[in-house]
Amino acid sequence: MTGRCDWQKYLELIGPGGTGKSTLIRLAIALVGFENVHNTTFKKLEKSNFETASIKDKRLVVITDAERYTGDVSTLKALTGQDTLPYEKKRQQATGGFKPTCMVILAANENIKTSDYTSGLERRRVTVKMKNKISGIKQKDLINISDEGLITGEFASYLPGLLNWVLGLDGDKARHLINNVNNRSIKMTLERVETLIENNPIAAWLNANIVYDPSAQTHVGLAVKSADIEEGYLRANELLYTNYCAYCDASNLKPVNMQRFSALLLDFCQNQLNLSDVFKDENRNGRYIQGLRIREVNDLDPRFIEFVALQRTKDSDHQVASSSTSGDLVFSTIFMGEGFGVYGDYYCNNQSKNYTSIPIPVMEGLVFQVVGNEDEKITKESPTPSTPSPTKVVEVTNAKTSIQPETKTSEKKKVVIHWDDLMAGIEREIKRIGWTIKDAQEYILAKYQKHSRELMSDAQLLELFNYLKGYQVNPQQI
Repeated sequence: MTGRCDWQKYLELIGPGGTGKSTLIRLAIALVGFENVHNTTFKKLEKSNFETASIKDKRLVVITDAERYTGDVSTLKALTGQDTLPYEKKRQQATGGFKPTCMVILAANENIKTSDYTSGLERRRVTVKMKNKISGIKQKDLINISDEGLITGEFASYLPGLLNWVLGLDGDKARHLINNVNNRSIKMTLERVETLIENNPIAAWLNANIVYDPSAQTHVGLAVKSADIEEGYLRANELLYTNYCAYCDASNLKPVNMQRFSALLLDFCQNQLNLSDVFKDENRNGRYIQGLRIREVNDLDPRFIEFVALQRTKDSDHQVASSSTSGDLVFSTIFMGEGFGVYGDYYCNNQSKNYTSIPIPVMEGLVFQVVGNEDEKITKESPTPSTPSPTKVVEVTNAKTSIQPETKTSEKKKVVIHWDDLMAGIEREIKRIGWTIKDAQEYILAKYQKHSRELMSDAQLLELFNYLKGYQVNPQQI
């Protein structure tokens, strides 16, 4: 309605039939006006010389059946990037181009796969997965628009109020929200990760076979077939491009050539994941990529893209701040609150390759322990951040066990939190912020892929408590 093409974003609705994609599109059409909308397809938009002329002076372009197109999307990039579009009509002399003043909505039953893997298109995409399928018997006539522009349905009477609400939004806040939508919500972040992996073979390979390690140097190499191994490659476990080609062969995908591979890999890491410490360099053995290493069979490091994307989401909410200290990751301060007597940063050592263990405080001489959870009965001694030391493990025999005081000569302090107390604290914070049981379940499922708090590890429970503790309740919600 406001024609904010300068935001350079488009909305992508993905989901099977009966999930509300058409209803949402008709609602948008009703708001901007039937005569201000142009409906098209990817094939017409990208292949026809005359299609862009129909977009001139429109407020909304709707592209349907988008999943059926897998070719070039240069016109879409120009349309959403404030570039000049050609203005040509049949049997008429072509005139100068024009700047579009419209927004774009794409609708598809499945993820859209194009030949463009660069950040130029990805940074403009706002994907909404519509997965809640409404059975035919429950579907309602919410909104319909006739060929004459007549609007009917249950939503029709609410349109004036919706229009006033939209126009009353603060422009700067709306822009900030749209530009950071994927980092503002755990669910949106996970959906973006899913979209990246399904749309981009290089992203899928990175997530499956590569580990983000700022200290690593892995050569790019060549894809040389092995004479001894049928359909195999030489040094596939050592070289990035060779490993990528082997992954494509196993996944029945067509790999890109080596020159384009390096460019696309760096573009993805630097521009889409914002990893400035991933870059290409060269030594006497050839070109290598700093910051990436090939995953080994016994690697327990987290999945590449999920890890990076979720870290950015936490950082944007000021819940988790990550930094690099001797290969370690330092997360946010835990404020356990009254009755817990525990505070401090918790620590996860990459060298341990154990991401299900209890987090350890990054405070020299401090030992942290969660007891009472039968599934995780360990205590660890934290190393100093600059000089990681081996992990000390002490078994806890029962839920009432506490740590005995050290001798007077020891400088180490010990703190204990009982699992039942931690669960009670989470329950208290959920009530404080006004969440329902369903709200909590949805958040835990989206964030941790767990259906219950009882299935979460101690590390996850501590992180959940920290998030809830820092959650600020809007006074208007009380």
